[in-house]
Amino acid sequence: MNRLARDIGIAGYSLSNYRNALVVRHSGGAALLEPGVFWFCEHHELPPGGAIWWDHHTAPGGVLGDRVGIYYVAQPQGGAFRLSVSIDGGPWENRLTLDGHSPTPVGLYAELSLDSNRHRIRLDGDSGRNVIIGPQVVDSRSGGLHAVFMNWPGIHLGQVVGVSPAIRDAVVGALKPDLIVWHMKEDVPGQIAERMRENESWWRRAAPESDVLYIGTPWIESDSTLELTRKQNSIVREIALENNRAYIDLMQPTQSYGWLLEQGFMADSVHLNSDGGSFTADVLWDAAGFFALGKHRSLSLRKVGDDIRIEYPMSENLVYRLEQSTNLRDWAPIVTNGLGSANYSTEAPVPDGAIYFRLGITPINE
Repeated sequence: MNRLARDIGIAGYSLSNYRNALVVRHSGGAALLEPGVFWFCEHHELPPGGAIWWDHHTAPGGVLGDRVGIYYVAQPQGGAFRLSVSIDGGPWENRLTLDGHSPTPVGLYAELSLDSNRHRIRLDGDSGRNVIIGPQVVDSRSGGLHAVFMNWPGIHLGQVVGVSPAIRDAVVGALKPDLIVWHMKEDVPGQIAERMRENESWWRRAAPESDVLYIGTPWIESDSTLELTRKQNSIVREIALENNRAYIDLMQPTQSYGWLLEQGFMADSVHLNSDGGSFTADVLWDAAGFFALGKHRSLSLRKVGDDIRIEYPMSENLVYRLEQSTNLRDWAPIVTNGLGSANYSTEAPVPDGAIYFRLGITPINE
């Protein structure tokens, strides 16, 4: 996540914290709620006279954006509440009055389009006991990363799929994710497959255009006797294959729990520390192809006399491998190069039948 933000920038934030910078404030009886029937990670209760607002440590005036919104659950005990906005550290201005009541629980998202500036969000309760999932501030003009976290320490998949699809579908549908990254340790291995298939159904309903990356997690201390992680990762890989999703395994590159300890990569018997996170981020970064984001990846062909001229621009720190095929199954290398930032061209004779070309890109350290 940090490397994506470094390379493509930040477009905004939604829901939970990122880099310990977004801080929620409660007053007047508003409170943080732990996972329950309305949401499977952090959410909030907003009673009459209560208030919730979000501050940003590194941006006191607010998060830069032109769209602000709030995710919430309308439910039988809900009532009216107001959404206010502070612009670049200025006073709170009431912008919307929302209805948090519904005969049955349903997820909702309310949004405002504003001039681009730094914005903060505040909610004030007027009636009922409202359930608030979290805020959103996004710069719609940015091509950067819209960072969204749905996490809570120690939850299991039963808590995730136990939340009504009427809530889950609405939240993910409004988020419109390009990529969902799934990574968790499950302590009920006998039910992983069934619950993960429900996860897949949820994502396909709510975000049919989204890609999914499943991460097979590293070793933990109990794997020396229970092999919990190996069993879980096998199931995760199976689900990924069933659904044509990406899967990256982190057990093989981390070798063993003992090896992780020797490298100084463990914070405790289960969790990686910062150095361990950096090591596994290296693996994911290269394996998922994130290293090529924003780099030259184009290939052009044109006929020059009796030849085909093949051209492509190159970026620094990448290796380019040009290959050709006559059947799209068997590929033969033409040239491998990594000359830094430059344009490369070569020529091949025009064949009697069809011919295909492709360009493979890898990090220069591979």
